[in-house]
Amino acid sequence: MEKIDFHIQSSKKDGQVKVRYRLTDGRKVQMTHKTDVKCSRSDLNQLNPDGSTKPRVRIFNEDLSLSLKKEYKLMVDAYAAMRDKGMDLTTAVFEQEILKMRNPQK
Repeated sequence: MEKIDFHIQSSKKDGQVKVRYRLTDGRKVQMTHKTDVKCSRSDLNQLNPDGSTKPRVRIFNEDLSLSLKKEYKLMVDAYAAMRDKGMDLTTAVFEQEILKMRNPQK
């Protein structure tokens, strides 16, 4: 079962940070996903990686929550497709699969 967490590489206490995710599945699979989402660390601390609010949080950034929910769903769907197709479980392939799902060709 995969686990998805935030992977923030900045040590800033305030200001804008880029949201990144890390997907792990056991010891063998560790992939990261860079998003275009930027937010304050205080807004990010109120939300879980799937975009839901943490317990006892009532006031939060709804736009950020929606953006995180979309990214999370893309990641879960892309990883499931990669496993089903037997693709290489690498970050590069993962990013390409997410890009395909975000911008499907007709």
